[in-house]
Amino acid sequence: MAFDLIDPGASQQEWQRARNLRRTVVAWLVVAALIFLWFPLFAIGSRVARDNAALDADMAALAAQIEQLSTPAPDVQKMTTQTMQLRQLAQDFEAGRPPRGADWPAVVRVVAGVDPAQMRVTSFVQEENRITLTGEATDTAAVVAYMLLLSDSALFAAVDLEGITTIAPAAVADVAPADASGKAPPAPEPSADGLAGVDASAEDAASVQYVIVLSLASP
Repeated sequence: MAFDLIDPGASQQEWQRARNLRRTVVAWLVVAALIFLWFPLFAIGSRVARDNAALDADMAALAAQIEQLSTPAPDVQKMTTQTMQLRQLAQDFEAGRPPRGADWPAVVRVVAGVDPAQMRVTSFVQEENRITLTGEATDTAAVVAYMLLLSDSALFAAVDLEGITTIAPAAVADVAPADASGKAPPAPEPSADGLAGVDASAEDAASVQYVIVLSLASP
């Protein structure tokens, strides 16, 4: 009977070659798997990058639109400025206008209803419901008569005399000097108004100054 003899060295070399071949195949399989996985990952990354770029562009456009909306047009800015100016004027007018309810035409007529030969009003100051009148009169009686006129009008809740001052006479009589004989000339004859030797301009000179405070009546 014949027996085939196997060379132990040859068997070891074949086993080593088979082992190396298996390692090579496994390595190539791993590389192929990585390449197969890399393509989807690359595609996904590219898609995400494009989406991010588009999102950034949309955000920039939205920010530009918001900035345009927050900055009004020149016409709108002009109208806004004019509106603010008109509002300020309305506030100023509301703060400084006379009180409501007062019959101002009637008030002016009564205040101005003075006898020019006896008195005159030189100042008219209104502050809320208070009016201060300053003027000049020939005497105290004219001031009292004027206050009665104001009270009888029923336009004022109170008519008060805050002050009255006597004014020194502005006119002085003209006296002619004595003649050569030492005799004084005869006294001047009285004029038509009963004043002798007094400058005619003194007729219009006031003798008292007054301050009257009026409180407007409630409507």
